[in-house]
Amino acid sequence: MSTILPENLQEKTDLASNKERILLIGNGMVGCQFCIDFLAKGLNHKFELTVFGKEAKPAYDRVKLTDYAREQKLSKITLKDLTWYKKNNIKIHVDEAVISIDRETKTLTTSKDNTYTYDRLVFATGSKPFVPPIPGKENDGVFVYRTCKDVDQIIDYSKKSRVAIVIGGGLLGLEAANFIKDLGLDTHIIEQADYLMPRQLDHEGSNLFKDIIERKGYELHLGTLVKEIHKLPNGSLSVELSNGDNISTDIVIFSAGVRSNSDLAKDAGLNCSPSQGIIVNDELSTSEPNIYAIGECVNHRGNLYGLVLPGYKMAKVLVERLLGLDSHFYGADMSTRLKMLGVDVISLGDALQPYKSIEYKSGNIYRKITHKDGEIVGAIGVGEWLQAGQIQTAISNRMPLNEKEKRRFLKTGTLWAEREDVKKWPDDAIICNCMRVSKGDLICCMNEQGAKTVEALAEKTGASTVCGSCVPLLENLCGEEVTERRKPEKMLILVSMLTLAAVLTIIFMPTIIGGDSYNGDDFQRTKFITDFQTRQITGFTILGFTVLAALLSARKRILKFRIGSYPIWRILHGFFGLFSMITLMLHTGFSAGTNLNFMLFTTFTFINFLGFLTGMASAFEFFGLNKVEAFCRKWRPQITFLHILAFWPLPVLLTFHIIQAYYF
Repeated sequence: MSTILPENLQEKTDLASNKERILLIGNGMVGCQFCIDFLAKGLNHKFELTVFGKEAKPAYDRVKLTDYAREQKLSKITLKDLTWYKKNNIKIHVDEAVISIDRETKTLTTSKDNTYTYDRLVFATGSKPFVPPIPGKENDGVFVYRTCKDVDQIIDYSKKSRVAIVIGGGLLGLEAANFIKDLGLDTHIIEQADYLMPRQLDHEGSNLFKDIIERKGYELHLGTLVKEIHKLPNGSLSVELSNGDNISTDIVIFSAGVRSNSDLAKDAGLNCSPSQGIIVNDELSTSEPNIYAIGECVNHRGNLYGLVLPGYKMAKVLVERLLGLDSHFYGADMSTRLKMLGVDVISLGDALQPYKSIEYKSGNIYRKITHKDGEIVGAIGVGEWLQAGQIQTAISNRMPLNEKEKRRFLKTGTLWAEREDVKKWPDDAIICNCMRVSKGDLICCMNEQGAKTVEALAEKTGASTVCGSCVPLLENLCGEEVTERRKPEKMLILVSMLTLAAVLTIIFMPTIIGGDSYNGDDFQRTKFITDFQTRQITGFTILGFTVLAALLSARKRILKFRIGSYPIWRILHGFFGLFSMITLMLHTGFSAGTNLNFMLFTTFTFINFLGFLTGMASAFEFFGLNKVEAFCRKWRPQITFLHILAFWPLPVLLTFHIIQAYYF
């Protein structure tokens, strides 16, 4: 029996440090993320953390397992090396699996026959490959695709092989097929469903995807099961299918899904689901106090999560709870944006639910938007789709879908015009789906922390560190200066509200023209306002402000007129409108007048009221992909059109007003 520290001495050391002991079982992606969040929140000052990993290597990115297969450089996919753990005073034991837990004594025993005590215990044991009970699965040449060790064994065996079969046409199966194809083997994919990726794609999307990957040289066998794997006299294998076909092969790889690693927890007496998974509540607590579970080993509200993002979210929630915050895990978005066999595959929200939908097809592009009660709830895409991040955010916010957007999508495959450039996206649009990093997060990091490259942004935010499919978006974002659009334009809101106040004041304030006494204040005020020279000054001042406001509006509408910053000019346009309203108060004494004067007064006031509405809509239009922005985006063009339309009678009315003032 090996020992690293006698238990009584371990307890004395820990008591001296006055820290609670947290033992973390599992050093996969979620376990590593827990360590990162643990340090980020400063929990290392309160707890002593020890990590146990079954594999001989520290945590690495399983999503990039195929990248490792190509280059066999573990350092490129390692999340944190052993030096990082040591530097941050986290004890880590690799190649040491936990084999039993005693809840009464709060101890666990490892494969190296060491015993450790804990105050709190966290399961992050992940999942294991599902291998159906198929006769012949124990034959040489049959593998699973899950770890670096599996990859090394497959590569070694493939050196004397020519044909391979991958069992499973989902995310994992296609990744394995990609790996095998890169090794130069003829590759067959067997999927029991009638089409590929049945959990992410509909029939239309899957059929297009099928055509694309068949052209890449993959042999597909859909809607059939593996009945038996036979070992042939020459050492190769023969796979018998339920449809009667037999395929000769050298290698068989099972990649037909995963099952939760919950056996250890079940043996320890924790409540586990019959369909596997450690049962946890919204606080991520198990049936035993001070024992928690996160990641793919979890069964939460009957759901098993086979993606890394929900596990990361659980890690964050648990760390916050250990910090004393009232955080809860209510579920996670199962959306995927991946590059499968070189093809972008997107599945967002409730895309597969039987709701209303609109579709766009063109060549190797398929896009589908699902909507319910007028709101975007899901999307499916095969092929490049630059607006996928924006659409994902719109789904999260249940953004309304208007008829104009539907028509544009059916015609062009895009919902919004002029937003293909990532720099023009709203700040809450998701750039990195795996780590849920928004454009605003990245811009903030670029401007405040000086992260100007893809590598720097990856280090600071985690974007692109999982699947890497968002790298082109990060490259587009880097380079020239980009301004945050995280909040509405406050100055534009201010000038718009002041304009509204001026409009209401001029309408509801009583007239200040009048007075019977020659020496009275009313008479003197009336004399000043109605004085011909005063009215010339105020009248031409109004005209000047109006002309300037009209010229500034040309900043956007005349292509060659591009001097200065448009947002600043738009605010100045609003201020000139406001000043013209204030001057109108002096010019009229709050009196609307009659006939021509009444028409001019009403038109001018109505123009500025529409200016208030346009300003408010413009201020919120690019705030984010939510209902407020959707409403503003929908109605701002119409309000702006009315604002411009209402302006056109003004020159005619002003001309007659001036003629009346000077000649009649």
